[in-house]
Amino acid sequence: MQFEQAFDWIISKEGGYVENLSDRGGATKYGISSKFIQANDLKINDVKDLSLADAKQIYRVFFWNPLCIDRFSDKMIKLFVFDSAVNCGKSKSVDFLQKCINSLTHIAVDGVIGNETISTCNNLTANSYLRKILKKLLISSRLAYYMHIVNNNESQRVFLRGWINRTLEVSQIG
Repeated sequence: MQFEQAFDWIISKEGGYVENLSDRGGATKYGISSKFIQANDLKINDVKDLSLADAKQIYRVFFWNPLCIDRFSDKMIKLFVFDSAVNCGKSKSVDFLQKCINSLTHIAVDGVIGNETISTCNNLTANSYLRKILKKLLISSRLAYYMHIVNNNESQRVFLRGWINRTLEVSQIG
């Protein structure tokens, strides 16, 4: 899976402009929140003005490239890391991956996707049995995270079904 395919998948889930009062990020367009635009000092006055090309550039620069997603060999891992970063935050995405890998073999859980994380992940996913286990661990950890959010903030329950469905769809890739 290359960036273009992953971006198209993300956009198919995120859609266009949405203003949901329960969304802690504020109004969003193409999955980019007004809060994200302000926090990163992007030169966009209103999230409504965000173009699809702008969103693509943001996803590549702020998510795909910093997480070294091109270096993973497994397309489900690529989409899981990317989609988790978009939906849960980059640090949470790395946390999911490293903790799940670490439950199968020892790696540093340091919040940084580097050579050790990438090579260990690629070695695990090369083995079909270990890939299945890693995939189940990743999906379970992300679903547990969403349950934690809802248990701590009932207003977020409105998003739970969508989060669950999206996570399960990621698990169906490759």
